Formats: sequence, C-alpha cells, structure tokens
Amino acid sequence: MAEKVALITGASRGIGKAVSEYLSRRDYHVILIARNKDKLKAVSNDIVKRGGSFLFML
Repeated sequence: MAEKVALITGASRGIGKAVSEYLSRRDYHVILIARNKDKLKAVSNDIVKRGGSFLFML
C-alpha cells in the first residue's frame, strides 16, 4: 500500500494544527507549513511524542 502524505498549511495553530495532529495519528506523514517557526516546532514535537511523523517543516 502507498504511504499516505498530507500537506498542511497553517499547521502551527487552530484548524491546521488540529488537522496535523489528527492525520499524524492516522498514519499520515504530514508536511507542516506555517509562518511561525517556534509554534511549528512545538507542533512537530507533539506529533513525534505521540508516535507520528512529519516530513519537514517550512
């Protein structure tokens, strides 16, 4: 089966953050994009702590 990948803009807060966390718990590799690097790093750390993965941050 192919890997599932999702590109999420606005991933550092609000709906984008919620979608990032939701999809990462469902075996998606998420690509996180946001303007605030510090908040985005916090989201990616939360994803990894919960066993998810992300491909990279912008």
